[in-house]
Amino acid sequence: MTDTFMQARAADVAVPLANPEHRKIAAYPLFDWLRFVLASIVVIGHAGVKFPAPIDGSLAVGVFLALSGWLIGGILLETEWSELPRFFYNRATRIWCPYFATVILLYFTAAVGHGINPNWWKYLFYDATFTHYTWTVFPRAFGEMPLKGTGNHFWSISVEEQFYLFAPLLMLLWKWGKRLWTWLIVAAVLLLQASVFAPIALGVVAAIINRDHGTNQTGAAWNATYRGPLIAAVVAALLLVAAAYFPLQQVRALLALAVVLAAAVPGERGALGMFIGAISYPLYLNHWMSVCCQRCCAANRRCACWPSVCVRLSRSDPHRDRRMVPDRPAGHGLSQPLVHARAWAIARNDRLRATRDRIGRRICHSPRGRMTRLHSFILSFNFSVQE
Repeated sequence: MTDTFMQARAADVAVPLANPEHRKIAAYPLFDWLRFVLASIVVIGHAGVKFPAPIDGSLAVGVFLALSGWLIGGILLETEWSELPRFFYNRATRIWCPYFATVILLYFTAAVGHGINPNWWKYLFYDATFTHYTWTVFPRAFGEMPLKGTGNHFWSISVEEQFYLFAPLLMLLWKWGKRLWTWLIVAAVLLLQASVFAPIALGVVAAIINRDHGTNQTGAAWNATYRGPLIAAVVAALLLVAAAYFPLQQVRALLALAVVLAAAVPGERGALGMFIGAISYPLYLNHWMSVCCQRCCAANRRCACWPSVCVRLSRSDPHRDRRMVPDRPAGHGLSQPLVHARAWAIARNDRLRATRDRIGRRICHSPRGRMTRLHSFILSFNFSVQE
């Protein structure tokens, strides 16, 4: 009797503590692979590889944003005001913790390598408050940001976090916040302004339509035969061709939504797909390490590429070591022994500098160095449910 009561009591306690978000939206196994493909496009693009137009890192980020609108919008449609703390807790543990760990590592590396200046503090404030996209002015920012703009991809995180703050307030505080016409107006305004927020709003519009028409008997029969995703794939192919000839932000936003809808096939997520999807976010966050290492090695700078964090060992120009010895010709106050000592010191500094550069290049291009950069991609990943 007591055991039965205790088991029932434990079950009652466990229900509120369980994460309810996995019951609010269907599982889409293709989304895991889509995340990895999108993150890979961004990483390869930052490495200098050019894709056929209109495929690039910007389009990949747009698809990411549309995917967030579809998933987070679908979750918020089934969320009540009392569940809002849980919503922000999930966002904090899955997004904020890896993000701030990456920000701390990047700015620490920049402080060690280049020192701290007003721009260091300015962009640290932008990244810490998720206002990177709001206040950053490109391309001027590339010359001001730490490590020569290595962390410029943080702008997309600020866009998503601003959406995570705005969307719950609109959908839960306003009685029409979950209506289709509300988000149609928001999406139309953002499309007319060619805003980067447009793909997110379009994703929410698609989530509302799916709630109203995709889960009833007609919608279930429609999606059961994959006709919906197949039509979305055809539309995505047409928009892909259109975006190549008309590179408008509006066309690219619609293309991003079509790609998400083409992959929105409900099903059971596999273990491999969950792993691939889980490492996509830390891969996107931490690929700046290899970008920094590549830039340093390409410029033949004196840098420590182990473990994939480029820290300049000298903050001055390449002739600093020569200026350590007085630069005076023979016969101007220097005795002959001092002239020989000066020549020996210069030769020693040159040998040390050459050895240091050679070791840095070997570490950077060695198999172990490449594996270490690969391992750095998989920092702080978490197996999230979907978002």
